[in-house]
Amino acid sequence: MLTYDMGRRGSDTLYAHLYKCLRADIESARLVAGDRLPPKRRLAEHLGVSVITVEAAYRQLLAEGYVESAERRGYFVARGISGRARVARPLVPSHASASGPAHGSGAQRFVPTLPDEEAELGSAGLFSLRNWARITREVLAEEDERSLLGQTDPLGSPRLRAAICRHLAQTRGLAATPDQVVVGAGSKLLDAMLAQLLGRDLCFAVEDPGYPQLRRLYQASGVRVVPVGMDVAGLVVDGLRSNGADVAHVTPSHQFPTGVVMPVGRRYELLAWAAEHPRRYVVEDDYDCEFRLSGLPAPTLQSVDVAGRVIYTNTFTKSLGPAFRVAYAVLPEALARRWRDELSFASGTVGTVDQLVLARVIESGSFERHVNRTRTRCRHLRDQLLLALEGELGVRLADVRSKDAGLHFVLRLELPSGTSDQELERACREAGVPLRAMSGFYAGGEAPEADRHAFVMSYSSLGESDVASVAARLAALVRNAR
Repeated sequence: MLTYDMGRRGSDTLYAHLYKCLRADIESARLVAGDRLPPKRRLAEHLGVSVITVEAAYRQLLAEGYVESAERRGYFVARGISGRARVARPLVPSHASASGPAHGSGAQRFVPTLPDEEAELGSAGLFSLRNWARITREVLAEEDERSLLGQTDPLGSPRLRAAICRHLAQTRGLAATPDQVVVGAGSKLLDAMLAQLLGRDLCFAVEDPGYPQLRRLYQASGVRVVPVGMDVAGLVVDGLRSNGADVAHVTPSHQFPTGVVMPVGRRYELLAWAAEHPRRYVVEDDYDCEFRLSGLPAPTLQSVDVAGRVIYTNTFTKSLGPAFRVAYAVLPEALARRWRDELSFASGTVGTVDQLVLARVIESGSFERHVNRTRTRCRHLRDQLLLALEGELGVRLADVRSKDAGLHFVLRLELPSGTSDQELERACREAGVPLRAMSGFYAGGEAPEADRHAFVMSYSSLGESDVASVAARLAALVRNAR
């Protein structure tokens, strides 16, 4: 029987500690492919915890692909996973986001339908302007005048970069130094500069379906862009080889727009592809990692990358609001040196005062408290919206997918075969219902049969008073289409 000291969990919840212990045993090959995990009730009694704790840990391992389940037989270690820890970076203990699984039906947030990419992805909640103004006054009053008015470091404020490193170590198990971090005014700017850094002679692969704006941005940067298809585990790695890709831009923790969480087996397959050639890289876009509404966030690709091929990117726009256009990238050490040597001619793109204010927001714990409050609000809002949709549409008319991973979910509607998804999207836009047809995220503009009548729905921009009316308006449009 597996034995773990549940009293040595630090600030982790019981289920998070058990999950990490089991994951470590799988990665170190103490548990190997095909091994059966103990029955939930028996392991719970042995460890002195509840069955719910064991079930939550098993579900997390299942979601990340460490284990497989067989009906009436239990959970088994998945193939191709055990022993990986011998070639992976040690993970930094993560505790800040281990808040335990959500109860009830999970769901994701809602985003307004606007032409900008940031609006498509949505902002989970607006940071208090009163708090931002207060901290700004403190920075202006207390910081050295030379640090406020002097030249901005091209990579960003050292203090902000250090704060970002501590934040990532605590919440994402990501080990990096401030010298590896680059701060920029939004994700689009950083992606364009990455294309310049890596080389315009390289071929960039994007997920299909994926961000239409990302495809256009890379094309405008002068690089060749190829769409690579998805399956139930995320980006198809063989598609990278067949398309001659050199760089893969992926959203493994919560793929946009399908909501797929890339399992650990596919993650290692992607890292193996990158290690095959010295100029191959993976851009890991972790755009809404703070807002997984059930379970723990999946580990980052960067945290298990030993070849220095993963570029981790994220933004504060989703968590603080669209007015805060601050993004950052964590580069492998060799690329960070190249950035300073080749791109340091460009001045910093985010003002010094804003960077110092954001550093204080992170250092003081204000950012973490804001994220926790917003996550709770969105979980409640999501549950309300799902109940309203179920009441208006009925279980036969709507199929909800990918409810628990981040800022959006996928809604598949039962519509007559001749119904145009684009026409329904247009009607929803006119009615104030934030719904996007999945077909619009495919490079060719056409969705396969599995995604026909599938729509991306986001809700973080809604107020509680909006939920019932949005569900009713959508139901009326669906009935008209039928």
